[in-house]
Amino acid sequence: MTGKPVNKDIFRKVERVLYDYPLLAQRLAVLEQYLIARCNISEGYITLDSHGIGSSIEERVILAKEKDKEYQALLLKIEAVRKACEMLPDDLKRLVEIYYFKRKSRFAVMEELAISERSFYRLRKRALEYCAHVIGERALNAIA
Repeated sequence: MTGKPVNKDIFRKVERVLYDYPLLAQRLAVLEQYLIARCNISEGYITLDSHGIGSSIEERVILAKEKDKEYQALLLKIEAVRKACEMLPDDLKRLVEIYYFKRKSRFAVMEELAISERSFYRLRKRALEYCAHVIGERALNAIA
């Protein structure tokens, strides 16, 4: 990947978002289940349209997700990471999956990918730089 070098703050933000990704995805799923349950049982979420008819549960869930700031922030982070990871070359994608998402040690990653420690750090740096460029500094400041 070409372009200007990534400064250390951005590098750390990308790494933090990648480390947090499994927990963010889990938190989003829990929050989604909470919003669904809330819409199923809460009369406060029933809104009437112009004809005086209540909206469906699916419509209430969509509305609840749109209104929930935490849900939207989590969704933004998760989509940014997914987009960045989808665009990674296969070798970098594999490293990110094993090291950040599965949270294996660098030694386990080195063994699984059959690479040296020096190669591990080089690939890790390339993956973080690539993700930083794909996500963008502005978006990183918003999501980190």
